[in-house]
Amino acid sequence: MDFSRRLPIVRLAAVAFPAQPLSIFAAHANTDTRRLGALSRAQADEVSQFGGVLAALCEGAQFRIGVALRLLPVEPSRSGGPPTPDGVRHAVGGERIALLTTAEKTRTGLRMGGFVPVEDESLCHTREGALLEEAASARQLLEHALATSAVDLQSSMLEDDEAELVCSPRAHPLWAPVTAVPADDVAFSFWLGSHLPLTTPVRAHLLGCTCPLKRMRDCVDLLRLLVGADGDRFSSRSRELRKFRLIYNTAEASGCELEPPRKFVAWAQPWA
Repeated sequence: MDFSRRLPIVRLAAVAFPAQPLSIFAAHANTDTRRLGALSRAQADEVSQFGGVLAALCEGAQFRIGVALRLLPVEPSRSGGPPTPDGVRHAVGGERIALLTTAEKTRTGLRMGGFVPVEDESLCHTREGALLEEAASARQLLEHALATSAVDLQSSMLEDDEAELVCSPRAHPLWAPVTAVPADDVAFSFWLGSHLPLTTPVRAHLLGCTCPLKRMRDCVDLLRLLVGADGDRFSSRSRELRKFRLIYNTAEASGCELEPPRKFVAWAQPWA
């Protein structure tokens, strides 16, 4: 990617990650400002002038790192899968990008921005070995979590309780079950960021982290908290230095009194 790249911006209700499939509504006669991530028909057509790519950022001025979101060609629904409703466009997250400046709007109302790539730093041989060890720990913890149903895994794009799903996630041509874990360790860390139950600021931290070892270590810490295996990991740290804490959404918050509380991981300190 060029050092600086101009792209139209779409704001989403959640943090999008590289390789993450998502679907957006792109059939309004005019932009529907009540639905984040929605495009008008004219805007969806205009994106083709930019190679079919949008800059996907989480809603909120503080979120300036996102992904280059590539709209997929409109194709017939997968055989045996649920249909894609009219007006829905499927997309997939690409490389990470950082917003430098905003610019004028296009003729259809898309805000333009100037972006630069966000790339991981290189690791020395010793730190590469440490990354492999941390990734192995993360995979073991995830296997335990899946076997014991200790963690509720789902795409971050499905966690906005107020957002109406534009279609079944299975309608996406790149849909895969949550058990389809990437073999590559870097991709695995982003997969964890997009599937573990995390608050938006924690997801944004993982997306923006440019040290693959630190990102994987944080993923291990997150998994340990979620599965209740954090004792050994934090035994040498004082309580106030723990970065993360568990929070719970209650039945009242979820809107269903019969639904058990769901645990999420948030920053332990408000300043983190």
